[in-house]
Amino acid sequence: MRHVVTLLSSLLLLAALPSAAQKPVDHDVLITFSGLVNDHGYKIVRSALHEVDARALVSISIPLQQAKFHSSVAIDQAMLASICAPHGIQVVSIERLDLDPLRRSLALALPGFPEYIDTGNPEQDAADYAARKQTWIDAHPDRYPPPAQLEEHEH
Repeated sequence: MRHVVTLLSSLLLLAALPSAAQKPVDHDVLITFSGLVNDHGYKIVRSALHEVDARALVSISIPLQQAKFHSSVAIDQAMLASICAPHGIQVVSIERLDLDPLRRSLALALPGFPEYIDTGNPEQDAADYAARKQTWIDAHPDRYPPPAQLEEHEH
């Protein structure tokens, strides 16, 4: 009986400890489209975004031709474009809204420059960012380093 009580106490203690698994971080994204002009397009875009993450919060504006997407899952622009294009809808841009103004300035000054993606695992996130950044720099030696006012603020 004593072993059962000890085992039960140990299990209760383990259940009370914080989980070692890291919770994914949610991000807000603004997606701009062209050709999103009617309810059919609205349904296509909503369906495509829910394929990315069925639990995401999605808000779509036909007049603005934009969608806001709140999720911990990153959007694959090529995948989204492949779903929308057959219906005459083009993905113009995908912009993270939760980036600080300095990172947003860097992204505007250097289109296509990789973003730091915070998944809750700092070591893995830093290594992933460094690898994607170096790949971009190697592919765009004429556009890097960034303009002087942005260099000091780069991640």
